Amino acid sequence: MTDNKKLESVRVDVINSANTKFLQENIQSSSSGDLEIETTIYHDDKYLESGSYFVRITASDGENTTTAYRQITLYEAPRVLLKELAARDNGASSSIDSLNNGSSYAWFTTDGFAFGAIDSRRNTIIIGEANNNSTTVYELPELFPISGGNLQLPADDGFLAFYQDKKNHDSYITTNNGQIWKHGGNTYSLFADLGSIKIQHIYATDQYLYLVSNAPNSSAESYIYVYYRTTGAFFQSTSFNFEVKGIAMLEDENHMLLVGNENSNSIFKIYNNTTNALNSVFNFYDSGLVSGLCEGDDGEYYVSHSSGIAHYSSYLENYAISNTLNPSVMQFEEISGNVYVITNDGIRIMNNNCSQELDFIAGTEFKDVIFYYNK
Repeated sequence: MTDNKKLESVRVDVINSANTKFLQENIQSSSSGDLEIETTIYHDDKYLESGSYFVRITASDGENTTTAYRQITLYEAPRVLLKELAARDNGASSSIDSLNNGSSYAWFTTDGFAFGAIDSRRNTIIIGEANNNSTTVYELPELFPISGGNLQLPADDGFLAFYQDKKNHDSYITTNNGQIWKHGGNTYSLFADLGSIKIQHIYATDQYLYLVSNAPNSSAESYIYVYYRTTGAFFQSTSFNFEVKGIAMLEDENHMLLVGNENSNSIFKIYNNTTNALNSVFNFYDSGLVSGLCEGDDGEYYVSHSSGIAHYSSYLENYAISNTLNPSVMQFEEISGNVYVITNDGIRIMNNNCSQELDFIAGTEFKDVIFYYNK
């Protein structure tokens, strides 16, 4: 690189098409008009997404500036499952245990396990304790309580539903008194207060937060409420007359799958956000009563029917039941594609279509499975 005076600075950095800088830049200078550069920029950002980027070289002699670009492709660091955790509760005490490599050790105890989830981006774990109506957020791996991570409910209230928004790194908690609390970063905020309305199911997309309340019986009205996720403003709602057991996104955030029961049969419905109406699912699905729904990879759903766990694929185009399990909890592990199933005698690790048991951990005190990733 040459200049007829001197090279006051030469900057080498990595940018995307929107001119956002990534990684560590490198700046060099020379008192002469000639500079030969050999530099290394380390890709040490494990959250950087795969895609096309540009090496930008900007040279200046103090008066004039020139810039050159070279397009490159960067690849995202792989996501790794660090630990499989299981929550245990025997009524007298509860704990979070690691089950990696068949070993088990207590991380810490909780006062009646209500829910738990790990935010791998922030490297924290949130734990809800049912017996004292409180939550605590801990920093991993040291398990230091984080300031602002405590939510204390009144004695006459209690936790009802919990949802982790993994993409946007937020958590939502609903209570018996109709409040919806949002935890983002290190603080809680009251997202909405619905009074006597009890929210049993939550689902977040980029734009919306979907909330579902179940009526005490099928003759009364249940509701789906739609809020704008970032502002908390109410958008719309509609009623229906069946009991929902789970909610998941279909092909886009304007179409939600509601799975539940009506009278003595299962029922699958699609909520259309653009029309604010529920539409029938015309694909075949099992008619056995439903107790739970677990979302898998794109277009995959696991539904616990009375006859076993059904694996629905290709956005409900196909399904099969290859087991007779009746789980209390189902958790999909996205790297292996396996499904962790809690039954009354232990945890079963099932293959992707739940047709084969890969491992079994015996125990009668399991309440949930929590995955700890590197990012």
